[in-house]
Amino acid sequence: MSLKTNDQNQLRLVQQPISELDIIKSKRRLFKEFVVEQKPLALDFNGTNYMLEATILWEDLREFGLRLRHGDGVETLVGVDVEYDKVFVDRTNAGMKTIIDRNGVAFPFGQRYETNYDASKGSIELCVLVDESSIEVFVQKGLKVFTSLIYTEPTNDGIEWYAEDGAIIVQDLMITYLKNTWRDKSLGYDRLVTNVERVTLQEGETTQLLTELKPDEVESQYGQIQWESSNKDIATIQQTNGRECLLEGVKEGEGMVSVKELCSGLSKNINVTVHLKPTLAERIKQWF
Repeated sequence: MSLKTNDQNQLRLVQQPISELDIIKSKRRLFKEFVVEQKPLALDFNGTNYMLEATILWEDLREFGLRLRHGDGVETLVGVDVEYDKVFVDRTNAGMKTIIDRNGVAFPFGQRYETNYDASKGSIELCVLVDESSIEVFVQKGLKVFTSLIYTEPTNDGIEWYAEDGAIIVQDLMITYLKNTWRDKSLGYDRLVTNVERVTLQEGETTQLLTELKPDEVESQYGQIQWESSNKDIATIQQTNGRECLLEGVKEGEGMVSVKELCSGLSKNINVTVHLKPTLAERIKQWF
């Protein structure tokens, strides 16, 4: 933390990422300048632990931002509401709508947080720290800071830019992978993660399972991914596409799906529970 004089010649407390982050910085990726308009732009990047730095320019638009830890309908938004002069972090779809506090009361976790920002400047500098369970946003070199918990799955690892009613220019975009401080600093993949730990289905219902190798910065090619059901009479794998698998519930019972990457030998198990499909009378009773 330090003191800094802002554009209005006012003294303000600013906060920057701690210097100790340099110890866990890994590979760095630089991106050429690009424009985002009309359609969202999915960045050619996947990761769950990184530092993102960029300068964004605009002239006339309503809102723009990034969808971080994006995938499977889950994301946290970081952006600027140009129309109302706000910079915000929105975790409405960050994986959990409510959370139980220490008093046992439900707290609305999925909320949007915002603060004032003079959008007439036409530019903003962002530094964003992302990890498995949190996002920190440093605006204009720390003049404004957000810190937020998130509850997304380890396979939600995309980044998507969007601009509404206008266009933005993204300059000096740099993303630095951050090593996991709780694991050995191996040179290769050290674990396999999935989008769920447990899945519950009804008979005839299907769901998509996803898997990823970690850490993100390893550049080795994936080997063959093998999906298997421990009991095909209870749950069967309908189709696979490398890191994706479509699972169908067959009949009531419990089983397990295993996924394995054959080159590394890394594997993961997912518990599966299948319930009887409710009768028409039961469904009508639920409605009323």
